[in-house]
Amino acid sequence: MKVHPVKTPRIGYIHTWLGTQDEGWWRMEFDRLRIPYDYISTQVVAKEANLISKWTCWCSRPSAGRAADRGGDAMWRNPLP
Repeated sequence: MKVHPVKTPRIGYIHTWLGTQDEGWWRMEFDRLRIPYDYISTQVVAKEANLISKWTCWCSRPSAGRAADRGGDAMWRNPLP
């Protein structure tokens, strides 16, 4: 079997400060599995001109991306399973 080296991704976990309960579960698993990540706010993402220079992978709770686009929290809609 041929093997290729890969670089460890630089993970940025995007949060909104509006719904930290869901984010806590993700952070707990990253910590438990010893996966390094940066906990970054949507304000940092909005100000950073070159995101790929700092992070190669972004994670967020399901509505955080939409919340960042609209400038608010998108949780108040149909419940997610």
